[in-house]
Amino acid sequence: MGLKPMFTFNGPEFDTHPVYQHLKSLFLDFYRGEETDLQDVAGLQYVIALSVGEIEDPNSSQLPLLHFRVYKLKTFKSGQKVPRVEIDEIGPRLDFKIGRRVTPPPEVEKDAYAKPKQLQPKQKKNVSTDFMGDKVAQIHLGKQDLGKLQTRKMKGLKSKYDQVSDDDEDLDQFEDADEIFDDEPEAKKQKI
Repeated sequence: MGLKPMFTFNGPEFDTHPVYQHLKSLFLDFYRGEETDLQDVAGLQYVIALSVGEIEDPNSSQLPLLHFRVYKLKTFKSGQKVPRVEIDEIGPRLDFKIGRRVTPPPEVEKDAYAKPKQLQPKQKKNVSTDFMGDKVAQIHLGKQDLGKLQTRKMKGLKSKYDQVSDDDEDLDQFEDADEIFDDEPEAKKQKI
């Protein structure tokens, strides 16, 4: 899982001949996998080599054999900055020739590459996907009214259970006494 093969295309025909250019595109698309920006050197352990000989007669319909080989990379300490790299063939090993080949007309090829509208993803506003594949969304809220915020939930946090220092208690007693005296008539104040 997570390994991506490296490709080597040996032979000038992969850049010049249309059949081999198309074959190169097919192989790269088939082994593409998920596109990622992460570059893990440990994940680069396999090499797929495609080789083709030169075309001797350009007018001939016979094309040369295509050689498909898969190799595994092995790295060893070399005593220098760059490690020593060796390859071992692990298979599969295929030698094949290209038989039927018909290039489509350009308008048919264009229709084949077109994606239907039902399969195209709908763009959602304020929703994106991060590099791990998780969905990330932005939520917009109105202005928050802090006056309606409920802050006391426990019985011990109610105001009647608040601890008051001794100095505050003395002041509170004097204030209560003044209130009592203010409510009573003048005659009762003098008695006390």
